[in-house]
Amino acid sequence: MKPIFFGLLTVLLSLVAPASAQTNQTIQELITDAGKGDAEAQLSLGLHYFRGDGVTNDNMQAVNWVRKSAEQNLASAQSFLGVCYRDGIGVAKNQVEAVNWYRKAAEQNNADAQYELGCAYYNGTGIETNFVEAAKWIRKAAEQNDADAQFSLGDSYASGKGLTKGDLCET
Repeated sequence: MKPIFFGLLTVLLSLVAPASAQTNQTIQELITDAGKGDAEAQLSLGLHYFRGDGVTNDNMQAVNWVRKSAEQNLASAQSFLGVCYRDGIGVAKNQVEAVNWYRKAAEQNNADAQYELGCAYYNGTGIETNFVEAAKWIRKAAEQNDADAQFSLGDSYASGKGLTKGDLCET
């Protein structure tokens, strides 16, 4: 029994070691590229810090890298930075700042940000409640097959919030 166990342990360790070395190499490449200003690498490195994947989990460091990427107009980074501000991940909660970042990404057609911006309008979180604007942004996300947005849009139709009578019978 022991020889089988140690044999399996050796195989498992040999499978894990290369993955760890590969992760370290990936992180080093991301650090290099992010340091050179590559927005995609900055976002990816930030997400590694957020998850603690190959680096120590550090939400402040994560936000630092994501912000660098967002400031370069990368929509997915802008949307994620909005979530960080909304939830207080690595930064103080700030609903107004969250809406600002969602808007930047939403205007670039990022479905996640469109949905989040619509929800902010719907709930009056960080911005004045406006059901018409909420439905507008949620519809844009729904048209990109965002399932949460599609559900919310259906809810808007059912409640009539943000929709005119004619909207309920579009053809």
